[in-house]
Amino acid sequence: MRTARRIIAAGILMAAASLGCSDDSLTDLNAPPGLSLSLTPSVDTIFITSTIAAAPPLLLGLSATSLGRSVVAPSGVEWTSSNPAVAVVSSGLVTAVGTGTAVVTARVNSDRAKMTVVVALGVVHVPVTGRAPSPPEAGGER
Repeated sequence: MRTARRIIAAGILMAAASLGCSDDSLTDLNAPPGLSLSLTPSVDTIFITSTIAAAPPLLLGLSATSLGRSVVAPSGVEWTSSNPAVAVVSSGLVTAVGTGTAVVTARVNSDRAKMTVVVALGVVHVPVTGRAPSPPEAGGER
């Protein structure tokens, strides 16, 4: 009898230890079983000019499958950025903060989908004012 109690107690302690060491807290108790997430695009670049505030945000698409079938993405999505000094994310909307690279992660329970965003200085197109030179006349110069 003591042996059975010890085995049960050891099993409970092991289960509690494995739960306690996990950083995958539940984000959605109603998420379907066998959930798999994916983000689109998987890689993208946000070009900024002299002011980061002028950069348009990037909207990510989150899709989900459960046991191989498409499902509506669960509501309990936790969004994070590996480098908040480069990009921040909220509800799938990535906003540039500085130049560099960041990995954006969408997490529901233990499943994750990741994408890489690069924030880079872009070339600004400045229109030329004035007249363009005339093409040379047929026959060339003498």
